[in-house]
Amino acid sequence: MIHVFVGPTLSRSEPQLSAPGIRRWPPARHGDLFHATIRDDDTVVLIDGMYHQAPALRHKEILAAMGRGVHVIGAASIGALRAAELAPYGMLGVGSVYAAYHRGDITADDEVAVGQAPDGQWEALTWPLVNLRSVLRLAQEAGILDSAQAHELLEALRAVYYPQRTTAAVRAVSRWQGESSFARWLAEQIDRDPHFGDVKRVDALAAVQTALSGRPLPAGARPTRAVWDTTYYRRWSNDWAHERVDGLHLSTEGRLVYQQVFDPAFRETWAANTAPCTPPTARACR
Repeated sequence: MIHVFVGPTLSRSEPQLSAPGIRRWPPARHGDLFHATIRDDDTVVLIDGMYHQAPALRHKEILAAMGRGVHVIGAASIGALRAAELAPYGMLGVGSVYAAYHRGDITADDEVAVGQAPDGQWEALTWPLVNLRSVLRLAQEAGILDSAQAHELLEALRAVYYPQRTTAAVRAVSRWQGESSFARWLAEQIDRDPHFGDVKRVDALAAVQTALSGRPLPAGARPTRAVWDTTYYRRWSNDWAHERVDGLHLSTEGRLVYQQVFDPAFRETWAANTAPCTPPTARACR
């Protein structure tokens, strides 16, 4: 099974997301890789993720998934950022955005950040800097801007807080910089092609295609438990491990806290039941 975590970077109507064997998830957030339906030897394609409205997907969750045999591909957005950070541990990065992070050409998170619609549709409301870099490069190739003008415009757009980099803001900043011709040219290009300059979309489609290709993924160095196993990780994993007890879905973390408070024999029970295990299970993990 291929699990694709995607939101504003790709439309829900993208044909690749309806291919057999693909399960589409909304943008990833903390805890998603603990889901019991993500099994050993499955593939996760990480494209979009939450980071403002909800806790972001943590590095150690990805490391733990790879440690139990899940293949993880990252591209385009937070997937490209995480892939650049975790490439030494076996995460596969795909596309130009990943390559730019990996080389150190870009480093800031807001290079890929966009404002998202709050209604669950995951529509992008703003421009990410990586796409603005792309259209500025295309404008230079078309003779609309020279390199100095493009650089000054990029710096002016970078100064706009990422949830405010709307199309209207891009036009306004362009006019303030004396580049109204660029604003008109960009509007014309987008009218012809709504995906004009959208390198994030190109990379995301390439990542999904990589997962669908059927070719064996490069063998990464499967991280050992010592790489991610911390007290914090154990608490996260136990919080996401649930078991149905007397009609209630209870987390292992919640049950442990209850037992610590009320069970006189907790110390002996803990010592007898803390052998290493792989979440998500209902058993406590040390």
